Amino acid sequence: MNVVDILPRGTWSPARPDAAERIDVLERRVGHALPSDLRELHLRCRNVVLGDDRYVFLEPERMQSIGQLQAGDSTDDHCPRTWLAIVDLHDGNYVGVDLIANADGTHNWLDCDHEDLGRATVIATSLEELVREALSWPDGLFWLQADHKPYRRIEYENPPSYWRRLHGEWYATLGEERGPELCTATGCARLHIVQSVKCRRHHYEMVHHRPSPFDDG
Repeated sequence: MNVVDILPRGTWSPARPDAAERIDVLERRVGHALPSDLRELHLRCRNVVLGDDRYVFLEPERMQSIGQLQAGDSTDDHCPRTWLAIVDLHDGNYVGVDLIANADGTHNWLDCDHEDLGRATVIATSLEELVREALSWPDGLFWLQADHKPYRRIEYENPPSYWRRLHGEWYATLGEERGPELCTATGCARLHIVQSVKCRRHHYEMVHHRPSPFDDG
């Protein structure tokens, strides 16, 4: 069954004549094809709104990466650029879809909370499932209901570029490695910085409990 066939009457209007061209523009912009079920929805429908305006489907022109919408960032620093915002939940939260398909051809449909950027709950594996669940729980977001069991939680590992942006100014304040003593980290032949017994790299790792993202020797 096509997902459009399960949409209640009055929750959508017919697509514009140029729907295919608008989708093509979106796919060129994001560099990936839409899931086939989502593409079919926008070929046939526009102004799709479910659950008393709780779920507002974005038009192709308004679809952007979750990172762009929630952090103003078009890189992969906060979350993958392939996480595309599809449904506006208001208050800066979205349902997104990962444009990279799973091994079985399904796609992860994600609850993307702006207060938990980079971490998302897989709430469906197809648009039909998402719509059916939304219609089955009229009193709130279906994945927040006590009886609902989400598929899994995704914890995105931010790349080194994220940590360089986050800690770059702090790292610059560490100053030069002047010694004369060596860094106390085992096997390190670098001099220590003034305010520490360690070199810049090992001081960073001691403070932030993660590998240094800075490549300064």
